[in-house]
Amino acid sequence: ELKVTALVLDGENVTMDVFANGAYLKEEIRDMGGAPPIKVGGSYPRYRNFIRGPDTLGTGEVVYYAPGTHLGARLIPNCSANATYTGNNGLFGQTRTCWTPGTTLPFDSNGDGQPDTIAEFTQFLNDNAASTSFNMSIFSSNLLMDDENGNGDVLDNFLGKPTPDWAGAFGANINLWRNFQVNALFEYKTGNFFVNNLTDAFRNSNPLIGRNTPRAAELESTFENPASTVDQKIDAALSYVQELKALAPNSGLNTIKNGKFIRFRELGLTYTAPRSFSSKLGWPSGPVTTVSIRNSTRQREITFFRASKRSARVSRVVSTSQFASGSKRRNKHATTNT
Repeated sequence: ELKVTALVLDGENVTMDVFANGAYLKEEIRDMGGAPPIKVGGSYPRYRNFIRGPDTLGTGEVVYYAPGTHLGARLIPNCSANATYTGNNGLFGQTRTCWTPGTTLPFDSNGDGQPDTIAEFTQFLNDNAASTSFNMSIFSSNLLMDDENGNGDVLDNFLGKPTPDWAGAFGANINLWRNFQVNALFEYKTGNFFVNNLTDAFRNSNPLIGRNTPRAAELESTFENPASTVDQKIDAALSYVQELKALAPNSGLNTIKNGKFIRFRELGLTYTAPRSFSSKLGWPSGPVTTVSIRNSTRQREITFFRASKRSARVSRVVSTSQFASGSKRRNKHATTNT
């Protein structure tokens, strides 16, 4: 852990200090005695956290994983990445199955195990023009999934770890005319930090289980519109599987997301009454009034705090959701605590 504090301004009526802190965390599972990965979080297939022991790659390098590592499905890679099998087996170093934009697609409509050419997928769409819908099997069983280590399991691709390398905060405290104090706090997490975003996975996947995002609606409209050209339908299908397609049987696909962030966590203003005022009331110190605005995960909280001689506390919290188009509903509530 690291922490730095500095007084950057020291005037008669204004003082300002800044601070920053950070904590570094590195966790590795060094040995599992050769046991296969152990799923945590129960049998629910959409939770993709595993306890995975070290892997020895074909190069001889040993790779260690953090507890709760995300394992799951992902599309076959773009051929421009020159991706090869990494496992310590007979496939090591060979080029993995891949697709080439403008030539092939990550679909296998004819069951030959190879990416469809654009002509093959176009023929498939034409042959199924009357029955093909946005939820047809082309978005699940006909997708080609990656198998980075070549062991035949398309659900054990490494998708990231659930804890950040670095987490901490930084901010400033400003004192004005001895009676006012302004506090600002920022929070951050970064460094190979990934989260399982099942909320949006459901909202993008199927209308029967909650699909209601603008992007999914846009692609669905293009794909099912009789006036759309074949090229437009192919673009819509490709965009959907690259961005939105999720859940079983492709658990982990488009669900494990980069979780790094920097957030303006809190802004506070405190007023302390002068001692001359409190002495008239027979109090040892002046009353304190604090107003703070807190930015939490889904809401902003405005808190009013008043302290008196008996330390009575009255707070009022008013929360309003942060509205993101197509992702959260607007909500307001208020509570009072004494």
